[in-house]
Amino acid sequence: MTKEELRRLLRGKANEHSPEERRASSAKLCEVIRAQDIWSKANSILLFSPMAHEPDISCLLSDALSAKKVVGLPAWSAEQAQYRALQVTDPQADIAPGQFGIHEPRSRCAILPLQKIELILVPGLAFARNGARLGRGKGFYDRLLAQTTAPKCGVAFEWQIMDNIPAASHDIPMNYIATPSGLTSIGE
Repeated sequence: MTKEELRRLLRGKANEHSPEERRASSAKLCEVIRAQDIWSKANSILLFSPMAHEPDISCLLSDALSAKKVVGLPAWSAEQAQYRALQVTDPQADIAPGQFGIHEPRSRCAILPLQKIELILVPGLAFARNGARLGRGKGFYDRLLAQTTAPKCGVAFEWQIMDNIPAASHDIPMNYIATPSGLTSIGE
């Protein structure tokens, strides 16, 4: 299958799962992430604000702040036509709907240098067992991920894991994939 065929298939699959099922699976997924060394050892983390059919990891934002971690979220920069990482210290005051309707830090938030991030949790339409990620097709997230060597952990529901996803040279692979059933370390 081509990437576009896979995207269509996965958008259809996403609609087969109820909001209640997604909530329960998201809660389990957050438990899995919290239990990992990569989470507990990271002092600075880039999270993501979930879209409607993505795992809701919002609770990890407050967990990370409570643990005194430096926390960032991607924010769209219209001037640069790309995402950058902005630091969140107070979710109520710092986060608002952004350019694409995704919640993100307000532009007044401090830039979080990607070189200082120690773990990135990454959304995707699907992930392959070899670490390949299928994004939404514009390459925005891959361009952000290409700027850092921090470990990248794909975050997905079980039905988003595939045996194979076509990958191009600009596609950034994951180091880990977290699902409600556990964490997979790629290449180990």
